[in-house]
Amino acid sequence: ADQYYTGNYHGIALLSDTFFSSGYNNGFKSFVKTVVSNNKNNPNIYAWEIGNELKDNQSSQTFITFMKDMSSTIKSIDSTHLVASGMLDAAHTGLSPSSLYSSLSNIDVITVHTYNGDHSGTVDVQWAISNHRISIVEEEGYSVQGANSNDRSIALKNEISYWKGLGVKGILQWGFLARGISDNGNGDKIYGMDSIWHSDYNQMHSLYKSLSQPPAPSPNPPLPPITPTPTPTPTHSP
Repeated sequence: ADQYYTGNYHGIALLSDTFFSSGYNNGFKSFVKTVVSNNKNNPNIYAWEIGNELKDNQSSQTFITFMKDMSSTIKSIDSTHLVASGMLDAAHTGLSPSSLYSSLSNIDVITVHTYNGDHSGTVDVQWAISNHRISIVEEEGYSVQGANSNDRSIALKNEISYWKGLGVKGILQWGFLARGISDNGNGDKIYGMDSIWHSDYNQMHSLYKSLSQPPAPSPNPPLPPITPTPTPTPTHSP
């Protein structure tokens, strides 16, 4: 598939229009079919995703046709699990949420990727909620500079409240490395949660832990006091 990476975005290779118009049929589609078929009964699967932040700079309609084909292909193999868009937001593809997502009936989860308090994906979430789709913030991260603090948990807490207020069902931290794990390539020196490059691991851990706990059950209302029933005075027949 390397021959299809002819685009460029800030040094990152991007897939070409040729891939989305026809090239994906040469290997990619069969790969997806194999992965979905072999894992559709895995209880750990939340949703399938066609790709990460995909877009076709040359033809929006070609991109929509590709997304329709791949999402319907996945659903034909596994109708039980959800299918997610994998979008940064619709605007990243050059389309509005309505013009993109309304054409993709097999996309169940509308995703948003956001960093340093960027709310560009707000319209995507609003469209999803209005059209009875699930929406999640699939990538969330703050840099120290973006949070204006070495403790990013404060800014992150406000950000989580914002997206939850819109109705998102989940928020995923970008670049997570658990405490004690060395650099394995999965972290992010700028936006990640780790104990290697950042000093706020404990604060962020406490934040996520508090948000993952179910709310405490409301205490049962106090029972009314028991009023003793007076013992009736026995009567005797004369």
